[in-house]
This record gives sequence, structure tokens and C-alpha cells, in this order.
Amino acid sequence: MHGLSIASALLLSVVTGCAGLPDSSTNAAFQADRISAQVAEGLEIAENYKASVSEAIVQRQRQDRSLSSVNTESLQLQLAHPKYVDSVEVSSGLIIVRFGHTANRVLAGKQIALIPASTTTGGVVWICGHAIAPRGLALRIPDYWPYTTVDDQYLPQPCRSH
Repeated sequence: MHGLSIASALLLSVVTGCAGLPDSSTNAAFQADRISAQVAEGLEIAENYKASVSEAIVQRQRQDRSLSSVNTESLQLQLAHPKYVDSVEVSSGLIIVRFGHTANRVLAGKQIALIPASTTTGGVVWICGHAIAPRGLALRIPDYWPYTTVDDQYLPQPCRSH
């Protein structure tokens, strides 16, 4: 028989690194990218909630009212059927996105928080996850860090603690 057997060729390609199979660092990077994409889905779903909460905050500031009634029920938003997000809840303006059992096991059961803050001009800005709030903002939820349980490595850069 001329040449190499299939088993010998495969062994040679693995030893020389030419098999085309990903090494563990490539696989870890691929997994991190998949998890980050699932987090991105959750943040995209939260956009409708952010718009509704922002509007409610501005209205309540004009009326000098509390945000205690700005919750999931009062906003009357419908959660589409997302693949990885189990629920989105709003409580006093705080938005919590929870990831479900179809998310990667590293992400399943974890959550990311979106925290509303007011500017000196009455505008609303959002603090995501573990991000450090810029100075001069009136945070609606001052101790917000524990609400995000997703590891920083999977959060988008603006949502990480720097």
C-alpha cells in the first residue's frame, strides 16, 4: 500500500497541528462569543422596556412622583418569544433580564440589570450591568451591582466594570 493509512494521516495531522480541529483556546473563544451573543439578545429585548421606563421617568419627574409604580405590569409590554431570555422584569424602573434554560449553561439562571439614572437636565441615561456610573447622575438604584450576575467577560464593554 502506498502512502499513509487514514489513521496514520490523521495522527500526523494532529501531531503537526494541521487537522483543522480547534484547539482549546479557539473553543473557549468560540464559547465566549456564543455566550456574549446570547447576552446581546437579552439587551436587545430590553430596548422596548428602556424606552417605556424612560418615558415614565420623565413623566413622573414632571409630576414629582416616585418610580415605585413603574413596574412590569404598569408598562404592559409583551415579551416576544426569545430563544435565550426567560423573563424581563421591571421594578421601580430597574430592568432585570433573566436568561433561561436554553441559554448556555454558564448563562442560564443569571441576569443582567439596566439601571435608570437622571441627568441634571432631566434626561434619562442607562447604566448597564457592572458599569461605573458617570459622576453627576442621580441613580434610581444606588447599589445596583448585585443585580447583575452575568460574569463581566460575557458582558459588552460598556456594561463591564473597568
